[in-house]
Amino acid sequence: MTTALNAENREYITWQYQELNFGLLGGLSVEGLERMRVTLKLEYRQQAVRHNLDL
Repeated sequence: MTTALNAENREYITWQYQELNFGLLGGLSVEGLERMRVTLKLEYRQQAVRHNLDL
């Protein structure tokens, strides 16, 4: 089962593919536009892994 991209909350975008849940945590701030940092969250069967990305 695949769900569509859920971007209702701009600071927590989610997507689901079968038993995998993806989350993109972050947002844009008026201050500090020289960097974009987000956290990618991957959940599988009640276990979660997070990884910080500096774009």
